[in-house]
Amino acid sequence: APLVVTLHGYDVLVEPSVGYGVRLHKRYSLLVERVLRRADAVIAASRAVYREAVKVRGRAEGVHLIPNGVDTERFTPDLNGAPIRRLHGIESEQVVFTLRHHAPKYGIAWLILAAKLVLGKREDVVFLIGGDGPLRAFHESLAKRLGVSRKVLFTGRISQSLVPLYYAASDVVVVPSLQEAWGLVAT
Repeated sequence: APLVVTLHGYDVLVEPSVGYGVRLHKRYSLLVERVLRRADAVIAASRAVYREAVKVRGRAEGVHLIPNGVDTERFTPDLNGAPIRRLHGIESEQVVFTLRHHAPKYGIAWLILAAKLVLGKREDVVFLIGGDGPLRAFHESLAKRLGVSRKVLFTGRISQSLVPLYYAASDVVVVPSLQEAWGLVAT
């Protein structure tokens, strides 16, 4: 049977400074190289992943750039985000939203630091940070230490059914990341 491999980033890209990438481990790196060289086709979700796949595979033949798609029936401009704004009491605010796992590689701390700068210039902005993970308590503490916890709200995990409504409630969506080929969220 033909072997087709799809790559999104963590599987082929590396960023040692934040511990990103399975190929940081020599045994996994050798395995990834072996699989990519034997694959009949390799699908890369971004240009960065495409370039790295070609490099690891040793040839461009059989490597295809196919960006991820979006379910336009779930994520549509027709959605009304007002219920989410009411839920969080932010009806009259400009909403900056992110939905990320609270892990080092996603750079949420940088977003909170940026929030401090923005809030120093504008009071009508609220930062809504969705998601959970090992650094959530640290991020909440950071917002408190910076004096922005009143305007940086943490939702915790958001159910899949509500995710489109959170995006609809947002004026700006931020996808912070210290290393990512092309986050699925940005697609």
